Amino acid sequence: MKDEQSLQVPLESRGDAVYVGTIYLGAPKTQPVRVVFDTGSEYLAITSSLCDDKMAGNYKFKVYDSAHNDFIDKSVPDRCTSKAYDMHQSSSSKILSRSSSKLTYGSANLQGFIWEDEACLNPVAEGNKTNTLAEQKEAKCSPFQFLALYKAEGLEENTDGILGLSPHKNDEKRKLHYLWALKDQGIISRAMVSFSIVSSDMDDSPYALFGGINST
Repeated sequence: MKDEQSLQVPLESRGDAVYVGTIYLGAPKTQPVRVVFDTGSEYLAITSSLCDDKMAGNYKFKVYDSAHNDFIDKSVPDRCTSKAYDMHQSSSSKILSRSSSKLTYGSANLQGFIWEDEACLNPVAEGNKTNTLAEQKEAKCSPFQFLALYKAEGLEENTDGILGLSPHKNDEKRKLHYLWALKDQGIISRAMVSFSIVSSDMDDSPYALFGGINST
C-alpha cells in the first residue's frame, strides 16, 4: 500500500532501543500523550489527573499517631511524574470499571482504572469545539479502552505511558487492542503496524505506520 501520512506517527529513538511517539486522547480538544511504542505488551496505559485524586485506589493519606491519639497527614510522594490525560476536560470520556487494575511493565508498576475515550493518531484542529465525525475521521480517532493511571512508578523518563501493540491472544479481548479498534472503525484496512527504524547516526527519522508496511 502507498504510505499515508495521516497514518504515520513520528518516533523518537532512545538509544536505538526504545521508541517514543505521541498520540492524542479526548474530545472536542485532543490531549497529547507521549507513549512508549511497545510490541511486547497489550494495553494502553496513560498517566492521568487521577494522580492528584487522594481517593483514587483508596490510598491512605493519613496514619494513626498514638502519641497524639489521632490521625495525622501522611507524607506521600508524587505518584506520577506527569498527568497527561484529564478526563474532566473531555466530553467523550467515561469510566468503565470502578475496580482498580494493575499492570507490570518491566520495572514499572502501574495502577489505574479502565476508561474509554477517543484515541487519535493526529490532533484535532486547535480551537475546535465540536469534534464532528468528519473531524474525528480526519484525525484518525477511535473510541478506545485504556488504563487511566493514578500511580505510575518506573516509567521511561519523559513519557506519559505505554502503547502496547502486541496482539491479544484472546479474540474476546481484541477491543482492548488499539490496532483492532482502528480497523473496526474503518480507519485502517488491516490490524497491523510497521516500523521504519533507523539508528541515531543516520540522517533520517523513525516512524510507525498503522495499517500497512513501508512501501519504499
